[in-house]
Amino acid sequence: MSHLEDHYINRLLEDKSIDQHDFRDLIKYKVIGSGGSASVYIANWKNTSTIYAIKKFVDNKEVYLTNKANSHENIIQFRGVTKLEDEKKYSLVLEYADGGTLGKYLRNNAIEWENQLRFAKEITSAVLRLHKRVVHGILFWTFALKEMKKSHLEDHYAELLNTTIDQYDFHDFTNYKTIGSGGSASVYVANWKNTSTIYAIKKSVDNKEVYLTNKANSHENIIQFRGVTKFEDGNKYSLVLEYVDGGTLGEYLRDNIIEWKNQLRFAKEITSAVLWLHDYKGIVHGDLHPNNILIHKGTIKLADFGRSCLKGSNCYNTEVWGVISYVDPKMLDQTTPYTLNEKSDIYSLGVLFWGLTSRSSPFNGLDDNLITVKILNGVREEPVPNTNVIFIGLYQKCWDQEPDKRPNISQVNSVLNSIDSENNNVSAVSYPKGNEESKKTEIVHSCQIDLKIV
Repeated sequence: MSHLEDHYINRLLEDKSIDQHDFRDLIKYKVIGSGGSASVYIANWKNTSTIYAIKKFVDNKEVYLTNKANSHENIIQFRGVTKLEDEKKYSLVLEYADGGTLGKYLRNNAIEWENQLRFAKEITSAVLRLHKRVVHGILFWTFALKEMKKSHLEDHYAELLNTTIDQYDFHDFTNYKTIGSGGSASVYVANWKNTSTIYAIKKSVDNKEVYLTNKANSHENIIQFRGVTKFEDGNKYSLVLEYVDGGTLGEYLRDNIIEWKNQLRFAKEITSAVLWLHDYKGIVHGDLHPNNILIHKGTIKLADFGRSCLKGSNCYNTEVWGVISYVDPKMLDQTTPYTLNEKSDIYSLGVLFWGLTSRSSPFNGLDDNLITVKILNGVREEPVPNTNVIFIGLYQKCWDQEPDKRPNISQVNSVLNSIDSENNNVSAVSYPKGNEESKKTEIVHSCQIDLKIV
């Protein structure tokens, strides 16, 4: 390992381009393997549902190469490093892969030719990526913003000047297909270099969104950022993202009946992503609603940082954006200046939690003006019958009219972890779509519990 690479790792840690996790935030360690001089564990992050694999005591060369090889769907995802108490060497924090090794899979399963070929293509795609990045050296670049004078940038985004992000050649993508659009951006899927690797490409975003999407990266419940590309007909960069195969949370709730256990799991996964943003990345999402939450292989993926801000930045309520029924009342009330903050996300989280149990949009069928009036007057949707009373109490705290009365994200996480997903009086939410009256029944007074949230 050269001194240059040591310096590179130290700089990335100082710039927080590599996340350094406090070992005390990783709990419930369990050994899952060992080999050579390293043992591998799994652990939960901050008592959430997020599970990481921890490879103990690696040298800096392995940290360097693991980070350098990151950002491909067929390469294990690098989440950062930790340093166990009284140890000098770093340990790798990695994506947890629950299917075991290929060797075990081949030993225990008969696989048909179609899957044999798919596996071969996926391995080849990963090696192709490695050879470009690690053997030959990928094109690392510094943002075009470096040509601007630093004084012309907000201080918060000056960090861009020192950030390295992968830039993909537009011509390396084939088989473009439009899968969605929203606001000023269109989203495509495309194959990379004619391989089986598929990426999502969000076209023509501003530099702030590139910065915040990159900063938010490295959490299993947040859409994975792979880099940027630039279309021939555009001046702006486009985001290259993990392709998510399950559609939006809104679509999922519309098309599926989900039982309490999965309602709670989704709530925990969304909360884990927001906890990462608020407490570790200093980001306020600012636009939480079911269409910005995706489902990939049954797992939540939070997406779209186009409306996000850094904590403490000047994101005022001079204009209202997003899906009105999920917007903080203080942002809707334009008679009083208000800055987007973490409690704005908490409000949206409360509405999302209600939606997990109702499978419906809040104030469904009403126009935005009427919804705004209702929200500003403190009107909220009624709880769904047979919902866990602690969960009801939590989301009602979250959507309180006054931000100071809402819990913070750590408190939300703590309450969710206190709820029993197996032993309670809830069942699958099932009712005729469009019959709003069937949902509006009396909820016993026990839902008005004291969650002891200060």
